[in-house]
Amino acid sequence: MNPALAVLYAIAAILGAVTMIFPVVRRLRDASLWLRLGFFVSGSLAIAWSALGFYLRLHEANGKASLPLSWLWNLEQLRSNIAGLVVGVLVCLLLSPELRESRRLKRSKLSV
Repeated sequence: MNPALAVLYAIAAILGAVTMIFPVVRRLRDASLWLRLGFFVSGSLAIAWSALGFYLRLHEANGKASLPLSWLWNLEQLRSNIAGLVVGVLVCLLLSPELRESRRLKRSKLSV
């Protein structure tokens, strides 16, 4: 397994866990349910992407997969779809007006 990919998948798993824990901290505890669930879902999808990537790379030897070709193709497509879901959910969360509002409230409390 390529060490660079292993580091990438490990970082994605750690960031996914942090993203799952993020909604229960004090800052977002009062946020709406959809915002908290969005962070939780994106974190769990990032962990699933990382686990699937580890699984696929562990079943690869000398550039060839030990899995049947149909399984390999389906799992690779699933990994790509999960990555797209993670990016889409995070973009929706980062562009939401509610998250921007919570940032403004935090800044105004710090300046007082």
